Amino acid sequence: MVPQLQTLPQLPRAQGASALQPVRVAVIASDAHVRHLVTQELASDRRTQLVAWARTLHEGLLLVGVAPVDVLLVDLHLPDGSGLQLVAHLKERRPSAAAIVMTQVEDDDAAVHAFDIGASGWLVLHDSHGRFVMSVLNVAQGGTALSPSLARRLMHRQPANHPTPTPMHATIAALTEREREVLEQVALGLRSKEIARRLTISGETVNAHVKSIYRKLQVHSRAQLVRMASQAGVF
Repeated sequence: MVPQLQTLPQLPRAQGASALQPVRVAVIASDAHVRHLVTQELASDRRTQLVAWARTLHEGLLLVGVAPVDVLLVDLHLPDGSGLQLVAHLKERRPSAAAIVMTQVEDDDAAVHAFDIGASGWLVLHDSHGRFVMSVLNVAQGGTALSPSLARRLMHRQPANHPTPTPMHATIAALTEREREVLEQVALGLRSKEIARRLTISGETVNAHVKSIYRKLQVHSRAQLVRMASQAGVF
């Protein structure tokens, strides 16, 4: 039996040089209330376009194969598996797409694991009402999305297996002062444009610093930088 997968009709893209294309979003959540809450907020903003929704891991796996998705919002706990399985599948099939994990409960270890496998955001639902659109827009532009409570805890989180300085700390220390400033801003989830404004430099300069940081730290995404910055005590 084919599962019920809701793929929504595509809205026409705005025409003209100044028109911005909306970010295409899919939502995977088994709880009808959560699904309604998230989809209603996304549908109310022209900057986001809800293209599909599903209720289970199996439906989500099918959705990734057929729906044009820029950002996937997925519940951590699905009836037939973990939303993290869907994150890993999305990053394998569509590396350029971003994933945000939603959860009812706070679980720092699961959040860290989610970032390790490629997630760009982690939202605790009771802490995220009214923030779904901005979270989607942020990760779509290469940033991160963190519930404020999780961000505070990750800033002070100490890696259990590394109570003493590690090569990671030495690597962080190899960054220039400006690169460390950029790293701090990236780890807070800010986009290049916002970082440039805060540091009074150009967006091109920010991107150049980010590329240099990636190379020195041997990471490939801003989500990985959040994890490394937290472990190394950058904040």
